[in-house]
Parts: sequence; C-alpha cells; structure tokens
Amino acid sequence: MKKVRSTISSGCLGFYVTSRGEEDGVNDSPLAGLDGILLENMRRENFELSISPSRVMYKIEKGVKLKPIEEVTIEVNEEHVGMVMETLSHRRAEVTNMSPVAGYFGRTRMTLTCPSRGLVGY
Repeated sequence: MKKVRSTISSGCLGFYVTSRGEEDGVNDSPLAGLDGILLENMRRENFELSISPSRVMYKIEKGVKLKPIEEVTIEVNEEHVGMVMETLSHRRAEVTNMSPVAGYFGRTRMTLTCPSRGLVGY
C-alpha cells in the first residue's frame, strides 16, 4: 500500500528514511541503484544530463539491416556451465569455444557470440 507524502519535498524525486532506517520511495525512483548515485552526484555538481533507456543501433549496408554482435567470454565453475549456456541461448547466443581454464581445476572458459540486444540487462 502506497502512502501519499505530505512533506515539504512532496512531489520531488527523493526518499524518506524512518528512524528504523527503512527507505520510502527509493525503488520507485528511476535513479535507484548505483547509476542513480552517480547521476545524483553529477546533478549536485551542476552537470546537465539527459537519461534515456538503452537501445541498439543498427547499420544498413547494401540494403541489409546488420545487427551488432558481441563476443562474450565467461569463466564459470563446471557445475554452472549448463545454467549459463541455457540463459544465454534464450538470448540467441552461440558457443564458439569452450575449454577448461589452465591452472584452475573445475573452471570452464566459454566464448560465445551474441547480439548486443541479447546482452542488455544480463
């Protein structure tokens, strides 16, 4: 249940901390998290900035729309290889190389190619 703030700063972006340390309104803010801390510090230092959601830039060459492809290298423990591969396969990633990590028993290095839009938010 949301409550309406009636303080002097109502309607302003921010949060209220109670005596028990609970924050009110932080998760509703578009500036939540580490990026929010950076942006808030820049704003306080009088930087002018604009925020927008990330998006993929496409290139058209010879009438064909080209999608940006990223090469991804991941080192994980052997027991997590299946989970990582399954998650990335849903994002249209393709495995190009998979080998054990030299000097580290039980570690696997995977190299994959994946469209950039598949990595946004991963």
